[in-house]
This record gives sequence, C-alpha cells and structure tokens, in this order.
Amino acid sequence: MKKQLLAVLFLLFSASFLFGQSLSGIKIYINPGHGGYTSNDRHILETDYWESEGNLTRGLFLRDILQKLGATVIMSRVTNTEDDDIQPTSYIAARANTYNPDYFHSIHSNATGTSTRVNYTLLLFQGTTTSPTYPLAKTMAGYIGNEILGAHRTTTRDIAGDFTFYNSTGPYLGVFVGLKMPGTLSESSFHDYIPESWRLRNQAYLKHEAWAIAKAFLAYWGKPPLTTGIIAGILRDPDLGVSYTSLTLQDAKKPVNSIKVTLKPADALNTMEPVVYEGDNLNNGFFMFDELTPGQYKLYYEAPGYFRDSSTVTVQASKNTFADKDLLSTVPPFVVSVSPASGDSIYPGKEDIVISFSRAMNKASVESAISVSPKAPLTFTWSSEKNLTVATAGLPFMTDFTLTIGAGAQEKSHGLSLDGNKDGVSGDIYTCSFRTRLQDLSAPVLETVYPSDNMENVEPMPLINISFNEQINTSTASGRIKLVRNSDQKVLALKANYLPVDGQKSVFCFFPVDTLMENESYSLIISSGIEDLYKNPTSSEKVYTFKTGSKLPTMVYIDKFESGFTANWVSPLTYSSGITSAGTNFASSSIYRFYGSSSSMLINYSWKKSASSWLLREPLIGGAPKNVTFSNSGILQAYIFGDGSNNKFRFCVADGSDFKGLEVSPWYTINWIGWRLLSWDMQREGTGTWDGNTSSNGILDGQLKFDSFQLSYIPGNPESGFICLDNLRAAKDSYMGVEEGDEDLRPSNYSLAQNYPNPFNPSTTLSYKLPEKSFVSLKVFDLLGREVATLVNSEQGAGSYKVEFNASNIPSGIYLYMLRTDNFQETKKMVLLK
Repeated sequence: MKKQLLAVLFLLFSASFLFGQSLSGIKIYINPGHGGYTSNDRHILETDYWESEGNLTRGLFLRDILQKLGATVIMSRVTNTEDDDIQPTSYIAARANTYNPDYFHSIHSNATGTSTRVNYTLLLFQGTTTSPTYPLAKTMAGYIGNEILGAHRTTTRDIAGDFTFYNSTGPYLGVFVGLKMPGTLSESSFHDYIPESWRLRNQAYLKHEAWAIAKAFLAYWGKPPLTTGIIAGILRDPDLGVSYTSLTLQDAKKPVNSIKVTLKPADALNTMEPVVYEGDNLNNGFFMFDELTPGQYKLYYEAPGYFRDSSTVTVQASKNTFADKDLLSTVPPFVVSVSPASGDSIYPGKEDIVISFSRAMNKASVESAISVSPKAPLTFTWSSEKNLTVATAGLPFMTDFTLTIGAGAQEKSHGLSLDGNKDGVSGDIYTCSFRTRLQDLSAPVLETVYPSDNMENVEPMPLINISFNEQINTSTASGRIKLVRNSDQKVLALKANYLPVDGQKSVFCFFPVDTLMENESYSLIISSGIEDLYKNPTSSEKVYTFKTGSKLPTMVYIDKFESGFTANWVSPLTYSSGITSAGTNFASSSIYRFYGSSSSMLINYSWKKSASSWLLREPLIGGAPKNVTFSNSGILQAYIFGDGSNNKFRFCVADGSDFKGLEVSPWYTINWIGWRLLSWDMQREGTGTWDGNTSSNGILDGQLKFDSFQLSYIPGNPESGFICLDNLRAAKDSYMGVEEGDEDLRPSNYSLAQNYPNPFNPSTTLSYKLPEKSFVSLKVFDLLGREVATLVNSEQGAGSYKVEFNASNIPSGIYLYMLRTDNFQETKKMVLLK
C-alpha cells in the first residue's frame, strides 16, 4: 500500500512542477505563416492540407505551452482568414518591433513545388550563414532544428542565413526586414511529401512539433529542461503499401486509421487512470501522449480489423520515446497472384511456378498444403515470407495440371488459415490449372522494327525499337545489331535496353550515343544468330534503311517523370468512364523506363466491355509541370511504351486566356510494342473531337498548358493492358535564333530585359539575349524562393528570345524571374496586380 501511494504522489508531484515559471519575464512573438485559404496558402489537394491552417494550429499549441512555462506570448494572428494575410510580410516584422519582444519565430512547413520529393527540416535566420545579423538567432536555429528533427523524424536538418540561402545581398524573407531582435523561421517538414502531408493533418502531430520548439526555447535561455517526457508513434499495416511516393521503408507501409491506444503504468500497483488516445481517419496512424512522468508504461494498440497488440515503453524526462507498431490484420491470408495464370502453359525446367501471398506465411504449413494433380514431385524456394517459387523440373511435358493449396496453409503470426476464394473467411482451398508444353524448337521471329524500312524524316536522335515474338538470350544479340551510316559505312555506338513483355514477347530499345546527322541515310542491320532462351538461332540477316530529317525545334520539357512525379498527377478513376476500378491506375515504373531516365509513368487500364463508351483520362493537376506553357503552333511529344493492343491514345491541352478550354489531338492507334516517340504536330494535324466536351471550339487558342493523357477502347481489342510514358515535352515558344554565319545579328552579350508590361495582369513578356549556344534556365519564383514556373529549361542557340508568362492561376504579388546559363545569371522583379 505504501508503494502504491508513493507512486500516485510521484505522478502528482511531477505534474505540478512541469510548468514552473522557468520562462517568466521573457516575451516571445510567434508568427504562424500565411493566412486564409487562397492559392498562396499552400493547399495540397491529395490530403486537403492547408499550410496556413497547420501553421496556426502549431502556433496556438506553442503559445499555450510557452504561457504555461511563464512566458509572455504575442501572436501575429489567431484566426485563419484572408484578412490575416492581407499585409506584406515586412508588416509582421514592423508590428513585432512595437511589442519589443525578446525573440521572434515564424512557423512554416515547406514544399519543393516540383515533382521532386524530399522531407527535411530547414531553419533560416537573417544574415549570411557564417555571419548572422543576430548571432544568437543562429544558435536558436540549431536548437529548433535538432528538436524538430527528433520529433518529426525528418531525413536531416539544415540551418542557413537567408542571404546565403536565397543568394541575396540583404534580408530576403519579409518577416526579417527591419526586425530588431533575434528571429528564426522554421520549415519543419515538406507538406507536399504525401506521407508527411497526411501526418500534418493530425492535431497531435502538430502539437508534438510545438513541444519541440518549446524545448528549444528552454535550451536557448539556459533553463532547466522539462521534467516530463513524450511517447509518440505510428501504427502501420506491414502487408499493405501506399500508392504515393515514399522515402523510407516505413512510409511505404499503409498507416492504420481509427486507432485506439491505451496507456497504463507498467507497475501494476500504480493506480493512475488509463489514458486513451483515439486517432483520426486521415491516413497517418499517429498517436502521442505528452506530459508523462518518467518511468515505464504499457501501451495497448487497437484498430478495427486488426489484432490487438502491446508494448512496454520507458519514458525519460524531456525526451521523445517512439513506440511505432505494425498491426496485423484479422483478414485471413489469400493468394495474390500465381504465375503462370490459370489456363496458361509453361516449359518444365525453364519456367517455374511463382505464388505470392497477401501475408507472411508459415512456410512449413504452405509446403505441406501444396500439391499438383497428376501427382508429381515439387521443390520449393522462398524469396520472402510472402513469395514462393515451385520448381517445375520434375514435371512431364504435354500434361494438364491442377495446382491446389489446401486450407492447412497458414499465415505466420496468428495461424489464420488460407482464404482460398477471397471471401474474407478462412478455411478454403485455392486451385488453378496450367499445362506443360514441349520445349520451343523454333527460332525467334522479328515482329516489328522502328524506324521501318525506307522510312524518311526520322528524328536525328531516334529511338530504335526491335520486337521479337519471344524472349531472347541477350548475350547472343551482342554485336549482331548495328547502326551504320551509309555514306562512309561507319558503325555508330548504341546504348541498349532489353525488356521482356508479358512473360513471352520481348523488345530491344536502342539509343544512339551521338545525335545522327541531318538528312542522312542509315541502315539498321540485324544479323543472324540471335537466340531465344532455348538456343534456337535466327537464320537470316535483316537490313532496314531509313533517312533522317531536319533537326526538330528546341523542346521544353513538361514532365520527365522522375522521382516523386506522381504527386503532380491524380488517379484516372474519377475522370474516366467505361473502365473497371480494380484494374485501372497509374504509378511510377522503374522497369519500363526510357534511356537515361530513372522512372516513367505507368498507366494500367481495364475496360468494362459492357459499357457503351470508353474514355480513360489521366490528368496533370499541379506542380511545376502544370505551369509550363507552350505554343499552339508547335509539336507536343511523349515517348510511349506501347502494348500492341490497337487501342487508342491521344493528348489533351488547356487553352484560352484562362486555360479553361480543353482541346484534344487526333486519336493514335497503339499498334506497337516497346518505346515509340509519338508527336502531335498541332499546326498540321489540328484538333480531334471530344464528345460531350463543352469547353472545346476546335481551335487551339493562344498559349497552351498540358491537361491529360487519354485512352479509349476499340471493341475486339484486348480489354486490359498498360502503357508507359516518358519525357513529355513541347516545342519552345517564340524562337528567334540566328544561323551560324549571321554574325551581324548575333547579340554581343548576355542580357535579361525587364518584363513588359510591368505591372501586369495576367500575362507579361520576358525577353533575353544569348551571344552563344547555351543551356538556358528561365524560372519564376515567389519572394520565399519557391519555384512558381519553369519557362525554359533547354539548350538554345545564340539569338534573341521572348517568352510569355501567364499568371492567371497565381495571386497578386511581387515575383522574381531568373535567367541562368553556364556563364551568366541575372534576376529581376516583376509585379502582378489583379
């Protein structure tokens, strides 16, 4: 009884001293960045997160904590309306000065504004990184950065002076302009990294950050640390993944919704009442318990559809203790896939049976539950606890088999039996059929070649595509596929990419190392002796002759589909008709990728055969690619990996002064397998028709932006399949370059002119000159250094250029535009007034 009483008294004693007046007499000014719900307040569509809202919530939590610690706190705003963001950021610094606080801190979260996904913590202060205006601000930046890094578990933390970070000669951040006390600005994490964006929707997650900043203030003033600690964590499903980009293995797991976490003292004699945390349905799985007395605690984790679990956690004063947990589903295991598919055939000893389960399995129970009929010996190899390979070397040829997995197959953690028919109830067997066939004795057949024989006007940097009717032993192709320039018989270097297709066919994609000469004849020579997997060689040589055309205009890239690009696109399900939701999606693919690329966009489609019409629309919704404008008289292109389905594909663009009109290209038939450059010559081909599209007038009006890729089904063709896309690009606008030899017209210096008109609404023209061939970057930024638009990002010849910038979709304000080449850089300001 004495021990129990002491434990209770200890809890009460610790709690009473948590908020001692350690910051008494200190005045702090807190600025939750932005305000309201406009385009300037950083809305993330996928998660419905508003930075303005998240900043305010963190600020209010921080205010309450600091006040309990005895500090006097002034807030720049306590509501989230447009009126809170009507004044320039320099007004905030001026207003802070009137209160004469001891310290100023501005709360933000970050974004790349591009398809690149990162998630680190950034702290900024006035001055250069090595010479801050207020040296103590750099000290405080280190404290805050370390605490937020520890609380949010971002990838790293960085601190910098705003002069250095933004390459300016004076205060770059408006909240630092004229500030008369030490101040910092925190970009705690990246709200356009989707796993983090969902976490930022969680109130407890925001409060956890507030605690981190409060602990930094205690360290800054040399005060004793907190006497209590925090337990936090995330509950995830280890067997389900997420559809968006993830930077870590943990973030790749699906967070559990509707969680319930109960906290109790580990000491059974402690009579402290249990504390219950109930989570939200916002795809974060986060929980937190704060103000905990140091000691051991027991956590009990629950969620609908998951087994209850627990853990013991030790809390330390002023520390974060993380108690992440993978919850295991009560859904019984089932077979996700089997290769070969039911009804297909295989070559024994060359092609094995591969089975994927939904859960980590008890290996012994699975192996004892698998059989084939007619009976035959089987051997097993596990590549993981979910993936089993069954060797087929012992199976006879030309035999029909039935594979059975009995109900005795169990998952590893709780012994749930197999759900063979996927009805949610365990105890069923799973069966599928396949047939063994004789070993292939036929040579591989060349099905398609691009460029085709006698083709003219081939692009000088062609993608050479060769498809076979079966898979190839790639070592036998080495040296047997050559590209020869006919004028001098020079053999040109090629880079190769080999891709099996659907487990049967295969494609070689070749890329010339150097650009081909214009208006020149070339021959693609495919020699005999190329073998399939069974050593059957081709017997004859094939020669395909083609002629290159003139060089295409310089292109501006809309999207290269590199890491993180999926955040700028949205699922086609909402925007499509005549499809099945189970088989239709988009994702990043690292398997089917263009040469020199790390990924491409993969679109899987599945058509509903009974529908009366079919349209799959894959829309571009945001990020830098959405701001790229291009001419209505140029060429729109993308490299497309076709599936040979003979279904249809087209481009869609937005036009008009407000970019609310939608126009489509003609339909193109996907009658090839492998990579192919598809071009829409907008001036020559004109537009297609889109039934039911009331925003179309059949004319490409003014500058254009990209809207979507579209596919359609043709009855009688395959009802499902996939395509991949890479390097979406368009001919650049308003080229006025000079030819070699026109020296009188060549600019003598680099220059960037002031935009005209200025101020402007909604469009303005940016002009610049290049004295020599250069790789040019022309970008627009807001005053926080966030990229708003990429206008040019390509190599250009010497000459004078004009590019139109349309700002219809961004708010009024001051913007910067920067011209950068290898030998020149200049930045100018422009004013958008609406």
